[in-house]
Amino acid sequence: MLAIGIVVDDAIVVLENVFRHMEMGKSRRRAAFDATQEIGFAIVSTTVTLVAVFIPLSFLTGTVGGCSGSSASRWPLPCSSPASSR
Repeated sequence: MLAIGIVVDDAIVVLENVFRHMEMGKSRRRAAFDATQEIGFAIVSTTVTLVAVFIPLSFLTGTVGGCSGSSASRWPLPCSSPASSR
C-alpha cells in the first residue's frame, strides 16, 4: 500500500507543476517537459529515500516485524497500542 501512495503522491506533484507551467502560457508538451525536468530529481530522490528506509523494515521479525508488515494494514489497533494489552 505504501508504494501505491508514493506513486499517487508523486503523480499529483508532477501534475500540479505541469499545470503551473501551462498557466504561464506554455504548450502542454513544453509544460510537461519543463515541469518534469524541474522536479524530476526531487521525485526520484524522495522515492529512493523512502525505499531505503522501508525495505529493511520488511525483514524485521517479532512484534515490530508483524506491525510493520502486511498485517499492519489489517490489524491497526493491536499494532498501534501493544502496551495497552498488558
